[in-house]
Amino acid sequence: MTSAFSEAVTGFDNSDVSVSGGTLSAVTPDAGDPSGKTYKATFTPTAGVDATTATIQVAASSTGTSSWTDAAGNSGTASNTVSISEDTKAPTAISIAASGPGSPTATAISVRAKWSR
Repeated sequence: MTSAFSEAVTGFDNSDVSVSGGTLSAVTPDAGDPSGKTYKATFTPTAGVDATTATIQVAASSTGTSSWTDAAGNSGTASNTVSISEDTKAPTAISIAASGPGSPTATAISVRAKWSR
């Protein structure tokens, strides 16, 4: 996740970001942007979820635990909400069958697997 602001901000951290459907690594200033306008974090979706939507939004400052401001102390507004479709549920084998010569010295057999997804 990259959050880009119109001007440098202070006090921006994880408490300023609303996340559902996963977790966010620590929000840190982007080392490649010395202006202080860009912050980065990594979103990790919840494991084992079958087709859901995750959301990420920067909260308006002075709401809840959000307290980021610009250098003059002005409160910021909320961002748009980003929606991410996710499916992290692993497929499972529901059947597996082997066919081919019955000899233990056979050089080839055919294997067929049927997956749940």
